[in-house]
Amino acid sequence: GTTGTTGTVDPGADYESGCILVDGSGGYRWINDAIAVASAGSIIELCATTDGAVHEEIVVINKAVQIIGPGSDAFVLAPPANEYGLVIEASDATVSGMTIVTTRTGVVVGASGTTALSGVVLDDLKVFEAPNWGIAVTNADDVTIQQVEVMGNVYGGISVDDSSVSILGSTIQSNTAYGVYAQGGAELYLESNDIIGSVPSDPSNVTDGHGVYATDGSQVTTNGNRFLGSAFVNLFADSADLDMLDDEVEGALYGVAGVQGTFNLDGVSLTDGYFYGGFFVSQTSVSVANTVVTGNLDAVTNVADDVWNVPDDAGNVDRAGTGLLIQGTDIQISDSTFIGYNNAGAYLSAPESGTATLARNTFSDNGRHGVYFAGLQTTVEDLEITGIIEIEPQPSETACLTVDRYAGVVANQGSLVWVGGLLADNMAYGVTGIASALNIEGVSFARNGCAGIMNFGGNLEASGNTFAASVPRYIDNTWIETSVVDYQGTGAVVRNNLFTDNQTELDRPTDVYTNSTGDTYYYVYRDPIGSDIFVYESAGVEIEDNTFVNGSTGIQVYNSAAVISDNTWDNYKGNAIYSSGETEVSDNTFTDVGGDIVQCSSATVSMDGNVISGGGTYTYEYDYYLNDELVETRESTPLSEAISASTCSITMDGDVFEDRAGNVIYVYNGDSTQTLSIEMYDVIIDTIQTNDLYSYYGAIMSYAFNGRTEFYLEGVELRNDLRDHGIEIYQSGSSSSASLTMVDSIVDTTGNSGVYLYGPNLTANISSSTIANATASGMYISGGVDVVLSDTDIQGSGSSNVLLYSGSTLSLTPEAPSAAVGAASYGLVCDSTVTVNDCESLDLSGNGLGSHSGCDAFCATSGTLD
Repeated sequence: GTTGTTGTVDPGADYESGCILVDGSGGYRWINDAIAVASAGSIIELCATTDGAVHEEIVVINKAVQIIGPGSDAFVLAPPANEYGLVIEASDATVSGMTIVTTRTGVVVGASGTTALSGVVLDDLKVFEAPNWGIAVTNADDVTIQQVEVMGNVYGGISVDDSSVSILGSTIQSNTAYGVYAQGGAELYLESNDIIGSVPSDPSNVTDGHGVYATDGSQVTTNGNRFLGSAFVNLFADSADLDMLDDEVEGALYGVAGVQGTFNLDGVSLTDGYFYGGFFVSQTSVSVANTVVTGNLDAVTNVADDVWNVPDDAGNVDRAGTGLLIQGTDIQISDSTFIGYNNAGAYLSAPESGTATLARNTFSDNGRHGVYFAGLQTTVEDLEITGIIEIEPQPSETACLTVDRYAGVVANQGSLVWVGGLLADNMAYGVTGIASALNIEGVSFARNGCAGIMNFGGNLEASGNTFAASVPRYIDNTWIETSVVDYQGTGAVVRNNLFTDNQTELDRPTDVYTNSTGDTYYYVYRDPIGSDIFVYESAGVEIEDNTFVNGSTGIQVYNSAAVISDNTWDNYKGNAIYSSGETEVSDNTFTDVGGDIVQCSSATVSMDGNVISGGGTYTYEYDYYLNDELVETRESTPLSEAISASTCSITMDGDVFEDRAGNVIYVYNGDSTQTLSIEMYDVIIDTIQTNDLYSYYGAIMSYAFNGRTEFYLEGVELRNDLRDHGIEIYQSGSSSSASLTMVDSIVDTTGNSGVYLYGPNLTANISSSTIANATASGMYISGGVDVVLSDTDIQGSGSSNVLLYSGSTLSLTPEAPSAAVGAASYGLVCDSTVTVNDCESLDLSGNGLGSHSGCDAFCATSGTLD
C-alpha cells in the first residue's frame, strides 16, 4: 500500500491502520505505532509514498528495531515544521530506504540522555537542504552510516560529536560549512564516499567550507574516498588525528590539512589544491606513503620567487603554491610522487627540532623547488628530482645568486644524509645546503641549471656520486656553472665521485664590425662552460679518489685550504686545478689535460707523487661570418703550462711530467712585497713536445719582475725538452730579485739552451748536476747574473756549453770542479763585461772550436782548438 499526507500528527495509541508491517504482520499507518508494538529486534517495513506525497511524522526510535523503507527514492519522510525527521534513542536500531525533508535536522542519533548508544545503522537515506544538519550523531558508538546522500544542508552534512561513526559508500555534497564535522574526541571512519563541494557559510570571508572537519582530539580514518572541490579544505584535521588510505583528493584551497595531531597518508592522490595539496603542522609524526601530489601550474597559486618563503615586515611567511607542506618533529615520506606545483613539490620543517625520513620518492616538473627542508635532521634514500621549472626567467646576470630560490633540494639549517637517486634537467641547483651538514652518496647529477651541489656555509661530504654536464646554460657568475660548490663552508670532503662529460659549449657571438669595403663581419666562438668543483673561503676541503673524465675545468679553490689527492683526470680542455689558498696536490694522475694542471695565484701549493701525461693544448672551433653568412669554420689551438704560478709558492716532490705540449712550470711574481719559493725534489720531466705555435719559454720558466723569486731544484731530471730552454729565469728591474739553487739534477736534450739565466739581481748556485745535449748553449748567462758552479758537468751542447754575457759573473769551486766539455763550439764564451772566478776549476776540454772564447783574462787555457 501507500501512505500520504494526513494533515494531522500521530493520533496516539489507537494504531490507525495502514501498510506499515511489524515482523510481516499488522498494518499501521504511523511508524511510531509500529515501534510501540514492536519488540527489540523486530523488523518494521514501510510502504512507498505516493508520487509527490510525503509521510509527515516525528519518528522517535527508542527500541532496537530495524526500519526498512522501500528505498530513498520511494519514501519521503517530512516531519512537521521545526521538528527533527528521525530521532534515534536506542542502541542497535537500523533505519534504511527513505528520504528525509525537514526544517531542522534530518536524523538525530543519541540526542537525549547520557548513556552512549551503540550499533545504530543508517542505510540508503537521503537528507537534502535541511536548515540544520543532515545527520547529527552525539554520544554514540559503533554507528554505521552507509549508502546515504546528504546534500545542501545548511549547518553541514553530518555532525559527529563524542561518537564513533563509520560512513560508507555515501555522497555528501554541496553542504554549507562542513560535509562532515567531527568533534568531542569522535572516532570517524570514512570509506568509499564522495565528499564534494562544501561551500562557505560566508562567501565574503571564507573560514569554512570543508569537506571533512575534525577537531577536539578526534580520530579520522579514511579508505578509498573521493574528496573533491570544497571551498576551503577538502579534509581538515584540526587538533585531531588522521589516517588516510587510497583516497582521492582534488581541488579546494587546501587539499588536506592537519594541525596538532598525528597524520598518516598512504596511497592518497592529492590534486590541484590551490594553496597546498597537503598542509600539516604536528608536534608528533606525519607519515606519507605511496601518495601522488599533483598540481597543474595554471590551476594552483604562484607566489613570486622573491616573496615565497621570505618574511614580510610583520614576520609572516607565504609558502603557498606547494604540493605538500609539513611541519613536524617526525616526518616520513616514502614511495610518493610530487608533480607540477609552482613553488615546491614539498616544504618540510620542524617547529624547533625534528627528523625527516624520505625513501623512493619522485619529484618532477615542479617550479623552483623539488623539496625544501628547514631545521630538520633528514635521511633520504633513492630520491629522484627532475624538471624543475624556472617560473620567472633568470637573466644570466643574476641567475642562481639566491642559492635557495631555485633548487631541487634545499636543506636549510639542518642535516641531510642522502643515499641514491637522481637530480637531472632542473633549471635550478641540484642540492643547496644552507648552514647545514650534507652527506650525499650515490646520486646522479646531470644538466642542472645551477650547480649540482651548493654547500653554503655548512659542511659537505659527497661520495660515490656521478656528475655529468653540470650547467647547460651561460651564467655571468661562472663559478656557479659547477658540479659542486663549497661556499664559505665549515669543511668539505669530496671523495670517490665520477665527474664526466662536462664539456658543454655555448655559442658566443662577437660584436659586428665593418671592414674598409663596407662589409660587416663577426665571429661566433664556442665557449666551453662548466667546471667540476668550486671552493670559496672554506674552512678546508678534501678532494680525493675522484675520477674526472671529458671535462672543461676541474677544481677551483679560492682563499681556502685544500687537499687534493689520489684523483685521476683524463681529456680536459681547460685547467685541472686552480688555487688561491693553501693547497696540497698529491698522488694524482693527469692525462691529456689541455689547460694547466695547477694554476695558482697568491697561494701556497705542495705537490707530491703526481703523474702528468700528455696535454698542454686543445683545439676549439669558431665561425667567421661575412655579411651575416657563414664563410668558414676556423680552428684555434692555445698552449698551456702544466703549472702556472702567479705570486704563488710551490713545493714539488716526486712528480712526473711526460709528453706535455707546453712548458712544465711558469712562475710570475706580481707582488713587490712577496718572496716566492719554488722547490722541486726528485721531479721527472720527460719530453716536452715541439709546437709550431710557440717556439719560446723554458720547460721551467720564471719572469721575476717583482719581489723575490727563489728556485730550489734537487734530484730533478729534465729530459727531451724539444721546444725551448730547459730552465729559464728572466729577472728584470732593480726592485726585484731571483735565485736558482740546483743540486743533483739533470737537464738533458733541450730545444734551445739547457739553462737560460738573465737579470742583474739573479743568482744561481748549481752543484752536482749535469746539463747535456742542448741544441744551443748548455747555459746562457746574461744581464748581470751571478752564477756559482760546483761539481757540475755541462756537455755536448749544439753551440757552446756556457755563454757568459753582459756583466755576469761565473764562479767555479776549486774543491768541487766542474766541466764544460764536448760542445760543438766552445766550452765557455765571454764578452768583455763579465767576470770568471777560478776558471781553472772548469774543465774546458774536448770542445769543437776550442776551450773558450773571449775569456783569456780569466782562463789560462788558450781559446783555440787543442
